[in-house]
Amino acid sequence: MIVSRSARDYGGWDRLARSHPVYLSAGWLDFVDNDGVADGLYLIGAVDGSPRVALSAHRTNARCHPRYLPARVFHGAPSAMLTFGGRSGYLSGVLAEPGLSGIDVTAELAALMQAATDRLRAESWWWPYLPVDSAVQVAKTARHTGASGQAHLVAADYVIDVCGSTMDDHIAALATRGRRQNFRYEARAFDASSLVIRQVDIEESATELAALIVNVATKYGNNRTVPGMTQYLRSHAQYLGQHAVCFACFDNDTVIACAIALRWGDTLYSRAVGFDYPRLHGVGEYAQLSVHQNLRHCYEHGIRTLHLGLTAGQAKCSRGAYARPLWAITSRSVPARSLIDSIAAITADMSTSEATTFTERVRRDHERITAELRP
Repeated sequence: MIVSRSARDYGGWDRLARSHPVYLSAGWLDFVDNDGVADGLYLIGAVDGSPRVALSAHRTNARCHPRYLPARVFHGAPSAMLTFGGRSGYLSGVLAEPGLSGIDVTAELAALMQAATDRLRAESWWWPYLPVDSAVQVAKTARHTGASGQAHLVAADYVIDVCGSTMDDHIAALATRGRRQNFRYEARAFDASSLVIRQVDIEESATELAALIVNVATKYGNNRTVPGMTQYLRSHAQYLGQHAVCFACFDNDTVIACAIALRWGDTLYSRAVGFDYPRLHGVGEYAQLSVHQNLRHCYEHGIRTLHLGLTAGQAKCSRGAYARPLWAITSRSVPARSLIDSIAAITADMSTSEATTFTERVRRDHERITAELRP
């Protein structure tokens, strides 16, 4: 077993992470740990120097984001629970060598989890933001360790599977005539304006972009500063520059909007948008920066999936995304809302058909996961 304070200390980490979300990559994990907020540990099970299974573990505290604090997510869970699978990004998974048998993954992952809890002196753990297949594997491992695990629906993220080879193919695949018409209208309205979108370098434009992103944060009640966001973006460029994609929307020579994404494998992960609200032209700048431009980039570069994150679900679904349940597995019972209430909170702004589809998917996933947790 290899144990380190940084995922980058072992060159084999990204061999396991390359087919998983960017939020499990060494670059992202080091970028997040750069803030010095939480105590992190990285463990790799290897045979003859070849990595087989890897695990990140963090002892979080009140300075971490509330969505990564079990006591906030579950309103009364132990605050000292160890966090597996990363502490930022809202998407996780199990890092294992492709082709490794399920039995071997379970045994080796259990050993890493036990080593992490021992070294970080934790009595319990949770692993949040797991798609169903990874949640099933974590549930198997929890049972293998003897933990009285629970499964909790904690969020939904929104994903577009890029179909065909052009934007016309995407439009044709939209679910209703109204959505197809609206998508075309948004494209025409923006094209008829004087605005232009160009790709820019994050580090070179950090201060300009930071001000736009802070505007959005302030609008939604998040306390951010331009100097702090500028430093964040420069660190982003330092750790993730080779994967970063940044679009700026220009009104003549002035940047009035931006969008930042990360490419990892065959997926583009949307990270942030920013706007100078008084200067917007009212020609669907949000739709252009958050969906249209990212999709064009996917088609131009052969990227097959566009990941749009957790929020603004209906706006994303109306432009071709679908909602995917994300789960947390806990090693012990914690107070949590019921599955029905969790579904209701997530589907509140969905259309009836999308809410029905999501609910059915949740119930199937929940049955699969809980079957693995039973003794």
